[in-house]
Amino acid sequence: MRIFESKKFFDGLLASVFLFACYMGVTLVIPLYVQDVLGGTSLDAGLVTFPTVFTAVLVNPLSGILADKTSPRFSALIFGTFLAVGSVLSVTVGEATPLWLLSVYQTIRAIGVSGLIGPLLTFSLSGLSGPLIGHGSSAAVVIRQVAATFGTAIMVFCVAALHPVSAANGWSAAFPYQAAFAFSAVMGATSLFLKELRIEVLLSAVG
Repeated sequence: MRIFESKKFFDGLLASVFLFACYMGVTLVIPLYVQDVLGGTSLDAGLVTFPTVFTAVLVNPLSGILADKTSPRFSALIFGTFLAVGSVLSVTVGEATPLWLLSVYQTIRAIGVSGLIGPLLTFSLSGLSGPLIGHGSSAAVVIRQVAATFGTAIMVFCVAALHPVSAANGWSAAFPYQAAFAFSAVMGATSLFLKELRIEVLLSAVG
């Protein structure tokens, strides 16, 4: 438990927890939304989410390079903006949203999340030394996965719980999913707020 005595590690990890809770649940909810609301197929759902995977592969290394070349503050501002814009746009989806537009929204979010994950982990581990770095890295992976599972469970619960309410009141079939995306947006905003509150995260993410 010595790793949690480091304020740097704790602050960075806490922001990562909300970031993963914000993002990972969407990967399950989007296919449900595509098939349930838009009447799409499993293939359609896969095509919608595929660009986000490709984006993560490209953006993850680029975020570290950008933070090195400019400043961690600038990098966090850029990718945080992508996350905020993508999250807000996701809440606006409806029954007539084109698949390509939904894919664009999720790609914007993916750019933001992928650009923040690396610098946050680096910042967290920079607060540790010696063998604690390995322990911290392992703990971060486990805790982030737990956060992702928690976020996914909450989003699926929102969809399941609001379906009968939405139907009974004649609301849009997209409403339960809009609520789930709103939860995701709140988690993302909390992550950014924590980074703003803990000034060190914005000042020294990679060095």
